[in-house]
Amino acid sequence: MSCYTRHLEELFQEVGIENTRVNRKAIDGHIRTALGMIGEDCPAVWKEVKARLNDVEGRKDLVERLRERMGTALDRYSASS
Repeated sequence: MSCYTRHLEELFQEVGIENTRVNRKAIDGHIRTALGMIGEDCPAVWKEVKARLNDVEGRKDLVERLRERMGTALDRYSASS
């Protein structure tokens, strides 16, 4: 689990997903993918996430990417249930 996801309650709300342990793990992976930071250490990812969240366009882009990625992941989960 990433060290920064506990600080993202507001982002979870914007994306439209429940803040659960499973979703935190999933969103961490999606954030890392969206930012091109797979394999980076947690502090480096958190630094970039904070920068994006503090920039209007960066925040909008991140939220849109996560909505797309989480929507697809949730659709796959629902289809397999």
